[in-house]
Amino acid sequence: MVTFSPTGWAARYKDPEYPNLVVQEAVERFSEDGDALVVDRRYGTLIPARARTGFVGLVECGRMMSVVPAPPGWRVGGQTDDGYAWSDPVVAWLVDETGTGYPLIRDGRHLTMVEDAVSEYTLSGPDDPDPSVKPDTDSDGGDGRSVGEAVQ
Repeated sequence: MVTFSPTGWAARYKDPEYPNLVVQEAVERFSEDGDALVVDRRYGTLIPARARTGFVGLVECGRMMSVVPAPPGWRVGGQTDDGYAWSDPVVAWLVDETGTGYPLIRDGRHLTMVEDAVSEYTLSGPDDPDPSVKPDTDSDGGDGRSVGEAVQ
C-alpha cells in the first residue's frame, strides 16, 4: 500500500489476475484538467490514473514533502518474533506535510520506511551510548523526543 505520495493521494486498482487483490500507486501530480496522474513505467510518462485497467478510485495518503539524508549514527533496531535482534542504520528521513520525519532504511537495493517493514522498533541517535539499551521514558511512555524533532 502507498503510505506517502507527492500529492497526498494514491490511485487504487484491482489486479486483473487476482480480482480480490487491490493495489495502490502514488498519484504524482494532477493535470491542468484535474486528472490524477500516475507513472506509466513502460513508456516513461505520466498518464491519467483512470486510463489504467482496473481503476477503482483515489484514496488519501500521507503527503511526502522531502527526503533528507540522515546524519551518521542514527539507527533503528528491534527483535523478530523468533528472538533475532536486528539493527540497521537510518540512511534518510522522509518528511511529511506536518514536519514529522520517518526513518528510512536500506532493504536490499531499495529504501524502506521502517513502519512498513516492522511494527515495533527502537530509534537511537548518535549521542545514545549503547543502541541496545532502551532510553529512559517520560510520563507519556515515549523517550522525550519525536522522530520529527530529529530532522529539524
